Amino acid sequence: MDNFTKSLSIDDLYITNTINFTFKDEVTNTFVTGVSVYLISDIYANNYSSGSYSNLTVDMIEPSNYEVLYTASSYADRSFSFLLSDRSYNNFTLYMANYSNTANITAYVYDETGSKLANALIEVLKYDYLTNSYKLVEQKATNFNGLAVINLEKNNVYYKFRVKYDDVIRLTTEPTFIYQDTISFSISTQEDAAKDFLNKGSISYNLVFNKDTNNFRFEYSDGSNSLVTKACVYVTSEFNGVSTSTYNSSCVSASSGVLLVGVNEINKTKYVANAYVTIDGEAVFMSSDSIYFGVDANTGLLGLLLVTLLMITFALLFSWNLIAAIVMFPVPLWLGPLIGLITIDISVGLFMQVFSIIIAVVISRSS
Repeated sequence: MDNFTKSLSIDDLYITNTINFTFKDEVTNTFVTGVSVYLISDIYANNYSSGSYSNLTVDMIEPSNYEVLYTASSYADRSFSFLLSDRSYNNFTLYMANYSNTANITAYVYDETGSKLANALIEVLKYDYLTNSYKLVEQKATNFNGLAVINLEKNNVYYKFRVKYDDVIRLTTEPTFIYQDTISFSISTQEDAAKDFLNKGSISYNLVFNKDTNNFRFEYSDGSNSLVTKACVYVTSEFNGVSTSTYNSSCVSASSGVLLVGVNEINKTKYVANAYVTIDGEAVFMSSDSIYFGVDANTGLLGLLLVTLLMITFALLFSWNLIAAIVMFPVPLWLGPLIGLITIDISVGLFMQVFSIIIAVVISRSS
């Protein structure tokens, strides 16, 4: 049995419906204690306190759609919506923000007819400068009037939003600042907007390279919120056929998020990105993507012109000595491919270099 299949069977060990909440500061990523928690559904309501601990475990409750409201001293009130499945274990990291830095934002979701849509799930992903990634900090379902109140920073932080409906990702937005007190999203409930995403079990994921920003982007979402504890992207580089160790990497500890790993555009360099998620303490391979930076047609013509001028220049610089001029004349032919000026095989330049040395030797001996 492979690692992934094995990890998916962990819920079989639990005979009760268990939820474990861990509370963290979304800026410092430190644990938060003394959290007041209210757990609400159509069939259940109760309040709890984490006391001196940064986590809270609740079990023996009925499967249903739940909303957990949580707050602590100096922190803003927040809520998180989720579905509790029967015979499941659920592990949620709930991020908290200082109330002086955030504001309540009203978010509306509209369908393709322009009608407000109930039971759409809005995932809030906040950019983390330390890890160069987006982590899930809030998750809220719209009410009967198609709105959800979410707690965000204004004019200061990049956010991305994902909107799910019927457990399908219908919309993923571009990064944006929040300027207004009201935002809205329009989605199609008919088309499969997540067609670019792949799935392994409850995990939706997508790894692509963005040529506009020179970033690999790994976007993932654990629908169960209980399997994935961490995600990482590792990028290796290969220049002129020579591979290197890890060129760049990024990791984030969250059940859903977006990882960005940047590369430099260097001629004749290939970058390979491999994405992994951690499930039950084991790294599980998810996807791979690559990008090769060659020399385009216009750059190639310009490079050929530069190499030609360099060959003439080298010959003129050593014109005082015929032998030296013959030896130096082809140097740009192998130097050009080495630094990416032209796309011809470097062996052509090396052949011409060896040939010129032979001619120089022959002329030298006959003179």
